[in-house]
Amino acid sequence: MAIKPNLLLVVTRNPGTCGTCRHANHETVDFAESHIFCKWGGPARRPDQPCDQGIVACQTKFEPLETGYYYYERYDGTNCTWSYRGDYRILADDADDSVRKDMQAERPLIPPDEIERH
Repeated sequence: MAIKPNLLLVVTRNPGTCGTCRHANHETVDFAESHIFCKWGGPARRPDQPCDQGIVACQTKFEPLETGYYYYERYDGTNCTWSYRGDYRILADDADDSVRKDMQAERPLIPPDEIERH
């Protein structure tokens, strides 16, 4: 079955190091040379540098902003977000050609033969 990566953003109050985060540039030459870059931007980082990519995680109508969260999530060897644009949502019809290619917009979430079996 064809499965697109599940890249929903998970945030934490207890971040780890940049070299162990799924948002780092794993499997690149830069990473192999200990030049760590974060998907969320900023300068090069050290592998042992604690995550400092803070995020306002939520806000409700009646409560103040909820702060103290970080983008950090542990890299497990399969969940790297470095070259994906899947952490935010773009409708395929609204995307330009390069974004559609990165999104694999032409690839079905469920293959046609799976649909026919149900």
